[in-house]
Amino acid sequence: MASWSAENATKAYLQALTMGKKGNEPTTMAFLAALAAGHSSKLMVMASAGSCGAAALALVCASRQTGGHVVCILCSVEELAASRKALGQYANTVEFAVGDAWNLLSSEYTSADFVLMDCKIFGGEQERVARGGGSGGFVCVGYNALRGGGWRWWRSGGLGAQFLPMSSNRIPGAGHVKEKRGWVFEVDESTGEEHFYKLNSSSSNIK
Repeated sequence: MASWSAENATKAYLQALTMGKKGNEPTTMAFLAALAAGHSSKLMVMASAGSCGAAALALVCASRQTGGHVVCILCSVEELAASRKALGQYANTVEFAVGDAWNLLSSEYTSADFVLMDCKIFGGEQERVARGGGSGGFVCVGYNALRGGGWRWWRSGGLGAQFLPMSSNRIPGAGHVKEKRGWVFEVDESTGEEHFYKLNSSSSNIK
């Protein structure tokens, strides 16, 4: 598994903010983009019980920083059509596969180094997926891990799991992507700390 890249994570995070819905605070979409890009992921696979939208866009943001490839595994042809519509102009940057997610992950996409999975698909066998990565190790993030939402992520090796306190209603919906502006990123040269500022679009002057 590649070492952590703060530069990739930051760039993907900021790009995800611009692709999110206007007016939102930093969301799960931006977090996922930073997580995938920061690990320098090359093959990012999302397995979804429904259509893929904002979460897939997060992986697209990451792939732009890492030169990686994004795959979305869907359960039906109907979900494929809905996903293409939701992703809009970004649909052509994603490879789609329709079929059984576990079979595809364990056969066609064994080299994936970042897996984003809908826990509804795997019926409690999420950790089985997390153990199924290649020898190089990979990051596995599960959503809908708890009733009413919730996220969990695994990093293969010791297979430690961490719960992330984020509910599904903080993920931008699978609608058309809108541009978002007003975010400024700065690094404190003396401490190395990274700071994000949101500028009010209604303000004409900044003092």
